[in-house]
Amino acid sequence: MNWSELRSGNGMDTYMEDLAVLVEVPCLCGAISFGQVWRQIRGERFSELKDISQPTLVVNGHHDVMIPTVNSYTLSQYIPRAQLIIYPDSGHGVLFQFPELFVAHGRMFLDGA
Repeated sequence: MNWSELRSGNGMDTYMEDLAVLVEVPCLCGAISFGQVWRQIRGERFSELKDISQPTLVVNGHHDVMIPTVNSYTLSQYIPRAQLIIYPDSGHGVLFQFPELFVAHGRMFLDGA
């Protein structure tokens, strides 16, 4: 396929499919590889979280299916200076579902931190 064929639209779908494979496959493989390394438990489970010394605001929606709410509870238990806020009747987009409340909580946290 040459440039004039691409510009005319002939074969563009095939070209884009090939390009997607060239870009997505290495990225996906890298992400999977990183995920496998990151998931390996090194030492006591969650022990690295206790080293976070900054005040940390942990926010989650009660019905978050992307990051289960139990993970937020775990973070808040293991991070020494963590504050936890769970928003009822909300999912992963809690800051969009309750924007005013989210900003108010963020300001309170930053003012008190």
